[in-house]
Amino acid sequence: MRRGVSGIKHVECHPTVPYYLCGGEDGSVRLWEFGRNRPISSHRASRSAPGVTKIHFTAQGNKFGASDMNGNVALWQFGSSLTSTEPYVEVRCHSKCTNDFVFMSSSCFLATAGHSADGKNVALYDFLVPPHKALIKDFLCHDGGASSIAYAPSHQLIISAGKKGDMCVFDVRQRALLQTLTAHADAVKCLAIAQNEEFFASGGADGSVKLWDVSVPRQRSAFNDEHVKTSFFRTAGSGVQQVLLAAHSSQLFSCGADGLVKWRVLSS
Repeated sequence: MRRGVSGIKHVECHPTVPYYLCGGEDGSVRLWEFGRNRPISSHRASRSAPGVTKIHFTAQGNKFGASDMNGNVALWQFGSSLTSTEPYVEVRCHSKCTNDFVFMSSSCFLATAGHSADGKNVALYDFLVPPHKALIKDFLCHDGGASSIAYAPSHQLIISAGKKGDMCVFDVRQRALLQTLTAHADAVKCLAIAQNEEFFASGGADGSVKLWDVSVPRQRSAFNDEHVKTSFFRTAGSGVQQVLLAAHSSQLFSCGADGLVKWRVLSS
């Protein structure tokens, strides 16, 4: 089934039921059901908010959130009433842009990655408290902004990616930056942690995909020129766009600005 919806920036499937969300560059947030050609509900109308950068459900599927180009993160309840359009909380997490966020140990505890004027481009928030008190800790890191973020719950680690090729590893318990790695020759576009949390993948605007150990972050393998960089000057539309580790961490999927989706079976 094909739907004529333009300007979609991110799509996220519900973890247990056949619904999915679409976030648009026009700021729209819509809920769809597989097999239907019209959205079930519109949580944000077109041009009513800044462009969406990422959409995520919680692991339980009871809430979802959207980040945008103005640095905001908005959260909605997801339940029997699918037509609720107003977020129950909205906070400006970064002064310029929020590029990504991740739900952590609970649906109210978030880590965000973005670009702030003061250089504090990764932050932790707890939305069990009033929004003006929700910021727990922010970190001075990633010159030029953070592009992606991932969470390893068993290790209580956050991994963030930067627009100048660096990655940072944070300890959630200590709320401390543990390590900064030089990962790619250009911006790191995306991250994915394996289900067993033994390793994670990073994809860069340089076209390469790399695998890293989680417990002691170091490179374990690299697939150079996996998605050929399309322009010397632009990184927004070049290189690797997304990575996914699937099938009990034995398979690596990646897609790029070259229009290709690649699948690799990883050796044990």
